[in-house]
Amino acid sequence: MRENRTDPLKEMLWPLGEKACEVHSCRLIEMELYRSQGRWLIRFYIDKETGVTVDECAEVSQTLDRYLEARDPIDTPYTLEVSSPGIDRPLRREEDFKTYVGENIRVSVYSPIDGRKNFSGQLMDVADGIISVQVETDTSVRISLDDIKKARLKSN
Repeated sequence: MRENRTDPLKEMLWPLGEKACEVHSCRLIEMELYRSQGRWLIRFYIDKETGVTVDECAEVSQTLDRYLEARDPIDTPYTLEVSSPGIDRPLRREEDFKTYVGENIRVSVYSPIDGRKNFSGQLMDVADGIISVQVETDTSVRISLDDIKKARLKSN
């Protein structure tokens, strides 16, 4: 998890997601946490080398549900979803970005870079915790992984 930028509930839920994924031989890609109309939506994105099936998502969901029931970390109603990353795959770790060098991505940052917080372009490089995104033909931006709020592959 990116330190300094995370919500305490997300910090508590992330390891549960990783543990459930480990039990089912997959990997936690990303987690989203939203609150709407007094209810939490907790969404985990999982994957593995061969991709994940709907049944595997359901199995991870059942395991996560048991973990959440046992620990009871959320005192309001919530909806739990487990999904494959899909074509707009979230990117989180340096290794995720390295896998998709050359692809088009969308990135939102916490702190403005040249007055902007949102970038879209081709991922050119990843090294030492910094990504380089070509946002225009002759312009690229370097972004620290620690400053990335959200990043996804950009579907055409």
